[in-house]
Amino acid sequence: VVVPLSKPVESPGAIAVDDAGHVYISDLGADLQVKEFAADGRLVKSFGKQGGRARQGVFDPSGMRSMAWLAVDAGSNVWVAEASHHPRRVSVWNADGSLKRDFIGNTGYAGQGSFIHDSDPARGVAELNEIKLDPATRKWAIENVMYNPDPAKGDFVQPGSTAFGSGNVFLSKASGKEHEYFVALGETRNTPVFVMIKTGRDWQAVSGIFTVARLQGLLGGMYGAQVVKDSFGEYAANDPCDLLIWNDFNNDGYVQKSECEIIPSLKKHKVVDGK
Repeated sequence: VVVPLSKPVESPGAIAVDDAGHVYISDLGADLQVKEFAADGRLVKSFGKQGGRARQGVFDPSGMRSMAWLAVDAGSNVWVAEASHHPRRVSVWNADGSLKRDFIGNTGYAGQGSFIHDSDPARGVAELNEIKLDPATRKWAIENVMYNPDPAKGDFVQPGSTAFGSGNVFLSKASGKEHEYFVALGETRNTPVFVMIKTGRDWQAVSGIFTVARLQGLLGGMYGAQVVKDSFGEYAANDPCDLLIWNDFNNDGYVQKSECEIIPSLKKHKVVDGK
């Protein structure tokens, strides 16, 4: 028997069923919540803040993003695993819909992308998530998601010297006024030099050195280091390995070609049959 839901789920994802026959569905649409329905299709409650958590910025544990796996235990607690590095998270929700606790971690492979703030040892970064450390209690908490690339808006596709954003965070008065910076130094031709500056609690990309392939998401293959697509759009005439030296002259945090000095690649690359 097909029972219609009293309230449609915009973009259904993971599904779980409890002992009472209630169905739990993760809604990956605008609501970004887990929704509980009774056996008759009636909406019982929703778990998590409507609209979810912001893509980047101050970390709000009451919201979820990218919910990929879902389970209900014998105590009617709802477990939700998120498929994301911002942060890696499993949240546990009470039967009444309130947040019980969450589990954050682990680090990137071999601890990549995890480091202590150069100027403040009580702060750290893991995969571009800012962390507040309490040495006395040996506890820590995510405070801020520094950067969560959105290629659809023109963001970089994975900054940092690894896919997890290794680099340094530090305070400097080099400009005449103290600012907080994040700097990642690339290790290979397709990994960028990347600079962000913090204003208030928000981080913004301000400059970088990177290939067209990195900017346009043209990389794949082993370790995501091979060019597997051709350049497109306004960069169609450029080789994927042409180097872009970018400064954010209009202060919008996004890369425009007019803001870049382009250094042609000495060796031309052509994608053949996606290889």
